[in-house]
Amino acid sequence: MQGIVGTVWVLQQQLLQHLSIGGFLSHCGWNSLMETISAGVPIAACPMYAEQGLNAKQIVDVLQTAVEIKYKEYYLDFDSETVAVAIDTVMDEHKEAKIMQNVLNMQTAIFEAMAEGGTSYMSCEEFISLILNHKTVT
Repeated sequence: MQGIVGTVWVLQQQLLQHLSIGGFLSHCGWNSLMETISAGVPIAACPMYAEQGLNAKQIVDVLQTAVEIKYKEYYLDFDSETVAVAIDTVMDEHKEAKIMQNVLNMQTAIFEAMAEGGTSYMSCEEFISLILNHKTVT
């Protein structure tokens, strides 16, 4: 039996970075996806509402960093077997090798973008400069 931890509150980012984490069942909120991918963890995607369905399509079909939990007939209609299949796929190193490689590639891209001189870093620098100089963004 694998360990399960239940608690009222946990720092998700710290949890995701723990070496024992092999996958993450996510509702596909943007912050959760960014934290999960930046931790180098593959995802079992289970969107619930709002933009989460679009986020799930991106990580499953485009980025290929996740396995979709398939609904049976309509939105949020799934059973434990469906969830188990998705989690098994995420946790099985042979089944998810491509997904894991894509997650690691995205993790690298995220860190490069955030590093000094990276695209995200430079965008933040420019934004701060515009605010400090009271200029409008065009």
